[in-house]
Amino acid sequence: MLCLKKDCIQRVVRRLIQTDVIYYEGREQFKQELFNLPIGVGSSILMQIIGNKASKETFTAIKELANECIPNVRIIGSNSDGGVVNGMLTEDKPVIVLRSFQHASVETAMLSSKPIKSLESRLEDLLSRIPKDANLLMVICSNLKVSSGLLLSSIRNKLPHVPVIGGVSSDGIQFHLSIVVTNEAIDEEGVAFCWLKGKELDVQTYIGAAWQKIGSPFTITSATGRILKEINGEKPVVILERYLGKTFINRLPESSLEFPFIVPRSGLSVALFIIKVRKDGSLLLNRGVVKGEEIRFAFPDVEDMVQASTHQVKKLAQNPPETILMFNCIARKKSFQNVTEEEVKNMQQLSPTSGMVSYGEIGSVGQTPTQLYAHSLAYVGISENQKRPSNLMLATKETYKLSQNDYRSIAFTNLIRAASNDVENLTSSIKLSEEYYRSLFDNNTDFVYSTDLKGRFTSVNPAFTKIFGFEKEEVIGKLALRYIGAEDISMVVDNFSKAIEGQEQFYDIKIRTATREKHVFHIKNIPITVNGKCVGVYGIGRNVSEQRKNELKIKQLAYYDQDTNLPNRAYFSDLVTKEIHNGLPSLSILFIDVDQFSTINDAFGHRAGDELVTELASRLVAIIPYNAFIGRFGNDKFTICILDEISDLQYDELTNSLLEVIREPYTILHQEVTVTASIGVSLYPKHGEHVTTLMHNADVALSEAKKLGGDRAVLFNLEMNDRLVHRLEMKNHLRKAIDQEELTVFYQPIYHLESQQIVGCEALLRWDSSIYGSVSPATFIPLAEETGLIVAIGKYVLKEACRNWKSLQKVGYDHLFVSVNVSAIQFQSVTFIDEIKAILHEYAVPPNLFHLELTESTMLQNIDRAIETLGKLKQLGVKVAIDDFGTGYSSLSYLKNLPISTLKVDKSFVQSLESGSADLAIVQSVITVAQGLNLETVAEGVETLEQQLLLEELNCSLAQGYYVAKPMPLDALLEWLKAYEISRLTKNS
Repeated sequence: MLCLKKDCIQRVVRRLIQTDVIYYEGREQFKQELFNLPIGVGSSILMQIIGNKASKETFTAIKELANECIPNVRIIGSNSDGGVVNGMLTEDKPVIVLRSFQHASVETAMLSSKPIKSLESRLEDLLSRIPKDANLLMVICSNLKVSSGLLLSSIRNKLPHVPVIGGVSSDGIQFHLSIVVTNEAIDEEGVAFCWLKGKELDVQTYIGAAWQKIGSPFTITSATGRILKEINGEKPVVILERYLGKTFINRLPESSLEFPFIVPRSGLSVALFIIKVRKDGSLLLNRGVVKGEEIRFAFPDVEDMVQASTHQVKKLAQNPPETILMFNCIARKKSFQNVTEEEVKNMQQLSPTSGMVSYGEIGSVGQTPTQLYAHSLAYVGISENQKRPSNLMLATKETYKLSQNDYRSIAFTNLIRAASNDVENLTSSIKLSEEYYRSLFDNNTDFVYSTDLKGRFTSVNPAFTKIFGFEKEEVIGKLALRYIGAEDISMVVDNFSKAIEGQEQFYDIKIRTATREKHVFHIKNIPITVNGKCVGVYGIGRNVSEQRKNELKIKQLAYYDQDTNLPNRAYFSDLVTKEIHNGLPSLSILFIDVDQFSTINDAFGHRAGDELVTELASRLVAIIPYNAFIGRFGNDKFTICILDEISDLQYDELTNSLLEVIREPYTILHQEVTVTASIGVSLYPKHGEHVTTLMHNADVALSEAKKLGGDRAVLFNLEMNDRLVHRLEMKNHLRKAIDQEELTVFYQPIYHLESQQIVGCEALLRWDSSIYGSVSPATFIPLAEETGLIVAIGKYVLKEACRNWKSLQKVGYDHLFVSVNVSAIQFQSVTFIDEIKAILHEYAVPPNLFHLELTESTMLQNIDRAIETLGKLKQLGVKVAIDDFGTGYSSLSYLKNLPISTLKVDKSFVQSLESGSADLAIVQSVITVAQGLNLETVAEGVETLEQQLLLEELNCSLAQGYYVAKPMPLDALLEWLKAYEISRLTKNS
């Protein structure tokens, strides 16, 4: 503490930021208070003067005494229409709030707005003095006339990353005096600046305003600065009188606090208050507007205001600041005093809260640029102590008591919202219908016309006049039949009559245009019905002459790939079939597929992939033998048919040549790219006598080449097909495994390393097949994912684990948690959360004892969706662990945002764990990351005492592995738990 006496300075540390308050009642009183008042010790002391209606002489006295008595003091302050002190509103005496900082530095500066001529350059010089990494910038303007537009835009440009908070002392209307003060000066037409900087400094800024839009928007058709000249082409006073009445105009500017205009800017609804109506019917506003902006009336939304404020108070309660500095709007205070009083009272429960009642609030939050607000609350929470206890009581309780007037305002706001929505929906629906009709009629490339019941044209669209060469005036009112050939009149009349009766009609007809050319048109006739009665007919037509001329070209396209001009799959198959039917004794089919082609599309885009395929096709065409032809099966797959028997040597030479030419670099989008390919080969008649069999077997060989790592050719053999058949058979048996009770859930205990107590177990699925015996999960889990059975199997494991937990509960192990692995397909299912809820409810398992394990890749497939699902699981109380952590592609930037509870260290690191090993460093890093994120760690695969002891030294929380127990069925687990507990108690005794 710093005792402010001239000859006595003693230091006693109480807290990092100390806040003290003095009410000013005169020079001697204030001086004595300064001498006796302990304030926080620090490198700097910030004094905020909330002057209320103090005179210039009072500000001068406070400034002089503060500079005389307080070392390192920095001053900022102003007049106001009231203050916030210790959670209460005050309007009478000037108030001085002192905040001392141990580590942060505080600097102030004054910018006078006069002379106007050099204001911009002086402002730029002042802002250049403020560090770009400052933690906070406080700005107080004497009034709105002080070039607020220039001020805010300069701050945005010069200090885009510095949080800003502040307010306006006066709006220049019915206010006795406007003063701002700093150490440097006292000014009636100026801006006071104060900035804080410190490595330990933490600031939390907030700007809150809530408006309910009323009615439809207006467009500003003329404006200059703060003067609004025209709205929708009319004088603004006419709009005001029409919608809000003369009484509203007579009560300005006070009435505008309740019903301002709002304008959307930077994603926010910014309030425009009407200062006065000018003689010419224009309006003077509190801020500038520009032609073309859309504005509409608004009313303060008390419900949203309270909800937003409640949310902010509860958010602050999680990490309360050491002091809160507030700027509360005079309009907010006057209209909703009860809400304002509750607001500041709630903040005072968290931290010492003080500030001023302002005529405009200045602030920035997150990425939102610095702006001038109104009818809002702006505050900043400031702390130097990074470890601050949360206020859980305030974070969970209802924080607002509303007055009867507030409830009336809420009901009124809801009434306005409903009425505005009705008007907006009706207007939007009418406008949308008109736009749909106009778009269909005017922008349709087909010609569209309408006729009355006698067949006379009543409207034609632009396409009609363009196609037929007649002007609109030439055809309106004329009979449509006069443009039809005599041979078609009977057909047209028949179709027209049926359309009038309510039946849509379709027909083709030849019509001459104004140039005397005859074209074939396809016509559709639709009845025009009004109030259930037909009043005319719409006609829609299209010229189909060119379409018929192109039929031959379309047939050509049906047989060739458009990108490479090679035979497509169907045509290639036909060519091979033709050769076989012609008695060719032998031929070879080669399937070629680029390895990991999707990475090219992912890295460079589909255009790059198309370029690569086109270049690859040219290379293959250039290298294939004279007695061969090539086709494209789609995407990156090509087929080659060699019309001859080839020896093993020729086979090797050909495939090596193909692979070599594919490996040569490609220049794609001005970048060099290298790829490889896999080739599968089948022979006729050895591997099949029909084209479908040959292609299937070549594809099987291609898959084998892919499995072997790609960049190679593989010749088909029957074993490949046997393996494929075996895999298919195994899939079929897996489908029946659940019904035949071949799937069993085993459990591996998880123990606490420090206490050696069993705290939970992991559920592990086992398949004991009646045909294949014990099948490894590494074999059947991929099969389940390929077939989609993973969803049913996953649900079975979840239910079985919960059912077995009930068995553990009955014999006294109700403290153990059960952990279940979840596949990516399960996790991404839209019904996943509902299934978890239902299973937990069915078996009455406490959510905190039900853990889910997910791999890194599962969560990172769709990070936004994953965070949403994990958040819902957290709300349920279900804990989530990242399984096999460290083996994937973890990103700490994602990890810190995931609502998880546990990291499981993969057994591949644990099983090689020994002193000085690389795996030891990896495990230590994982544990450190987990501790930093307040997560538990579980080490998998612990098999030796040495591994367990090393994990204990690294402060790993939990472990599982063969050293303690293997996975076992439920009955064996129950026996094992009894024996383990007896053994542990005996050892401890």
